[in-house]
Amino acid sequence: MAVQSSVTEVSSVVKSEKAVKHKFITAIPHGQEIERLAGVIGMVFHKSELKTQIRADAITFGTKSQSPQSTQSSQAVQPRFLTGGSRSFASTSAASSGAADALNADDEVPVYDGRTTNFDLDTDIDDLDNVLPRYDDNNGEPPNGACVLIAYTVSQFLDKVKADAVGFNLQWVVVVGEPEAD
Repeated sequence: MAVQSSVTEVSSVVKSEKAVKHKFITAIPHGQEIERLAGVIGMVFHKSELKTQIRADAITFGTKSQSPQSTQSSQAVQPRFLTGGSRSFASTSAASSGAADALNADDEVPVYDGRTTNFDLDTDIDDLDNVLPRYDDNNGEPPNGACVLIAYTVSQFLDKVKADAVGFNLQWVVVVGEPEAD
């Protein structure tokens, strides 16, 4: 469930002059998904403890931070994912896999409308631009309380205090349901 979103404009999760500015969506996964996600990421990175952007059961998925000299937008990234067997991280690049590891703050984050169109992620994941219309309600911004499908990559890094951390890199969003109007 989406709880805060700024996928169409560069913004910050917290309102502060020093806050990191990027495009993001903050969402609360289904209860069992947090435990499953923690287990899988811990296994993949061979870590028993990792820090991440989670608060009140909500995870923030975001683009790279905005650079001070950034002024123009680039093209939208086509949704494309690896199929078949897994590859090592070192041998996979954006050019070879068709997907960027992380979008830049000025990149367009595709937001699709999955509310009225049947689609199958197994067969349609590489062709969402042709299968689903763009979400254009609410100026393209998923509303708070919406049921969303979020595509992301995960990156590992050392935070400011040299602790192992992971970031969730936003790729695209599909709105599959909206809260009823009051």
